[in-house]
Amino acid sequence: MLNEYNVTDSIMKITKLLRTLMPASLIVFTGCASVVSKSTWPVTFKSNPPGAEVVITDKTGNEVNRGMTPTTIQLKSSSGFFSAATYKAEFKLKDYQTRNRGLHGEVNGWYFGNALFGGIGIIGAVFVDPVTGAMWKLQPLCTMDLEKAEIPSGKPSSDN
Repeated sequence: MLNEYNVTDSIMKITKLLRTLMPASLIVFTGCASVVSKSTWPVTFKSNPPGAEVVITDKTGNEVNRGMTPTTIQLKSSSGFFSAATYKAEFKLKDYQTRNRGLHGEVNGWYFGNALFGGIGIIGAVFVDPVTGAMWKLQPLCTMDLEKAEIPSGKPSSDN
């Protein structure tokens, strides 16, 4: 027969179990980099001289974003499961040579925090952080020194 004591006792046992399981599930089902880091990074693009148009494309050549230097653009650090993002920044300014600079995701130091959790951290290392993209990071600054475009010396001949 169910009485008030049994119901209260059952509720207290369930509450105690949930208090124990919640922190453990957070450790098991998260990766270290996913918890303390991010998967989208602000990258500041600067040129010398400033005022250049910068066009960001991904590894397939698709335009991701564009702006005028100096500018800060949010970029994803991952391009898929266990795959770091790769971008090309093209800097263009009138009377200057167009220049390109590559950007590539690097392993985020927080990713190695999964090792602190031993066997439990393996879930974060091989699943959570690679899926969320938090295992990668991007450098916060991309700068480019632009060089004046060469103007042909001499004028075209008008004697034809």
